[in-house]
Amino acid sequence: NLGDINYKRLVEQESYGALFGNILTLGTLHVAPKTPEVAEFVRYTREQHPQALQTFQIRLHDDENSAIKYVMKTRTEKTWAVIIFHSLKAHNVDYAIRLNYTTVPNTNRITRFISRGLDTTYQRYHLSGFLTLQRLVDTFVFDRFAASSAPAAVSALTPFPTAEYSQNIFFLAIQFMLGIILSMCLLLPVSFLTKAVVEEKERRLKQTMRIMGLRHSMFVLSWVVAAVSQFLLIALICTLVAKIFLEMTPFWILFVYIFLFCLSSLSFAFLLSTFFTNAILAAVVGPISFFAMVLPKYIFFGTNRYEEVRRKNLASLLAPTAFGFGADILGDYEYAGIGVQTSNWSVGDYSFLSCLG
Repeated sequence: NLGDINYKRLVEQESYGALFGNILTLGTLHVAPKTPEVAEFVRYTREQHPQALQTFQIRLHDDENSAIKYVMKTRTEKTWAVIIFHSLKAHNVDYAIRLNYTTVPNTNRITRFISRGLDTTYQRYHLSGFLTLQRLVDTFVFDRFAASSAPAAVSALTPFPTAEYSQNIFFLAIQFMLGIILSMCLLLPVSFLTKAVVEEKERRLKQTMRIMGLRHSMFVLSWVVAAVSQFLLIALICTLVAKIFLEMTPFWILFVYIFLFCLSSLSFAFLLSTFFTNAILAAVVGPISFFAMVLPKYIFFGTNRYEEVRRKNLASLLAPTAFGFGADILGDYEYAGIGVQTSNWSVGDYSFLSCLG
């Protein structure tokens, strides 16, 4: 018995705790609904596995809703799994095994389109006890209904072999920081541009030039040309630097990705300047606000491209957040040695093309 404190530390602070938590402390097995057939299954389990019941207990519930409600409400009792029998008859056996979301593979993503090689997450079906419970139910069904005996008690699973591949573990290590690092490259340009616009407002240079005959369209055009030229140069330099380690993605895709982000940063600087009359204050608040706009991306840390798509699209209204999502996708493809291409930039519910749009 690890104790509540040690168990909490193991599961929360150690990576292997999340994988082996069900084996170390199984908790309670909840079964529903309370019918004669299900009650017979519980009796069968207790008779066939008396020693195993010393490590966990079985609790029978009236229906699925009451079982789930009990599990969610009772925090002092650890839960291993919930088995729901929808039908338990000779010609119709239908049941569901429900475990903690983090102990089994994520089924929202059926196929891994990016990473090559062997995906070891299948092992969670072993380590979580899912296959053990499936075997337990199937053995009961065969013993009770089938004319022949149950399948052999010993079975093995072996993954298919994989073709030769290579991966750059550099992206696995820094992938989650890639977006925030690239976003920090524009903190100083955004600060300088915001300060320059507000400083012109302070000195009333626009009014002075208007008195001298400058047309409003030419005034706006001068700011746009100057700012776009500056950020175009920044985008080109950042692309050249990024291309050093983002080797598989074409140069033009990287340039479009970074230049669009620069244009949105330019718009943000112009928008922010309208709220200030003090250039020094604007120069300080500008980069802080810009950096804060990348943080919502980390709310979705741990989700894949098929989860929380609607909320990701809403969060992507903030350009640094969309840029961070794009950097994650870039890291995925570069880690797989593929790179973002026109053939794969629209793959997924939230794709690389989504962050560009």
